[in-house]
Amino acid sequence: DVQEKAIKNTQSQVYSYPTAVERNVLWVWPWLEDPLTVAGDESVHPEGIMKDLPTSFATYTRDVPYGWDSLVENLIDPAHVPFAHHGMQGKRTDAIPINMTMVGETT
Repeated sequence: DVQEKAIKNTQSQVYSYPTAVERNVLWVWPWLEDPLTVAGDESVHPEGIMKDLPTSFATYTRDVPYGWDSLVENLIDPAHVPFAHHGMQGKRTDAIPINMTMVGETT
């Protein structure tokens, strides 16, 4: 049977993640545990995060042509903000040393 063969094929299997839509924003939890049941803190739920926002607002999305490695490097390196985003998210004169400690070995 074709359907049975497709179901058994590991290349045709996908994971399902918990999702929610709050004020036209799609929220996806790609973790093993659903934070809505683990956290118990309403302020981390989509409704809590967005409760003080107006009910109607505009969003902006932009595709940036760079890879995941550049994204991760920028996310974990806050020292770049005053330089790379001068005038938008900071000023070069605000730059200060940021002491960081590795809590474990990277793999």
